[in-house]
Amino acid sequence: MKSHSGFFFAPWVLLFVLTGIIPAISFSQSTSSPKKQSHSHQHGKGSLELTLEKNILNGTLELPLEALLGFEHAPKTSAEKLALSTLEKNLASLHLWFTVSKNASCTESKTSFERQTNSQHSDLLYTFSFICEKPEALQELHLLFLKEYKRVQEIQVFYVNQAGQRSIVVKRNSPILRF
Repeated sequence: MKSHSGFFFAPWVLLFVLTGIIPAISFSQSTSSPKKQSHSHQHGKGSLELTLEKNILNGTLELPLEALLGFEHAPKTSAEKLALSTLEKNLASLHLWFTVSKNASCTESKTSFERQTNSQHSDLLYTFSFICEKPEALQELHLLFLKEYKRVQEIQVFYVNQAGQRSIVVKRNSPILRF
């Protein structure tokens, strides 16, 4: 059988492709979260992906819920329910988590979060953005949550802007990312 582009197409190629795709589809459907977890789950560690596009700083923070709450399971006790409720309330206030260089004149744009859970672990996926009047003055980002949540020891940061990309580890004892 010939295709219109001139390449030979044999039925065994279709069989090979289908047998390769079907296991991949069934694997992706077996995960409990619709979103792929971008980084491995390690207690005390998290990841932060930042992109600066024109005047918008977008971020995605991924942390094990154990580091924020002291547990990963669904809250059972009244203390656990209160801890989760407080965390969710705090997530609505970006200024409790991050501050940026004042000279950049940035304002909070949006925040959202979701809890990603599989059979053994739960992670927080927190997305946010700042709109900056002077993005060229954006010199640093303070990771305020590192002081508040003592179980979080370090954050692997991946940063992309017009000048390029870089990766750096920000530790709890020095919670400032300098661009």
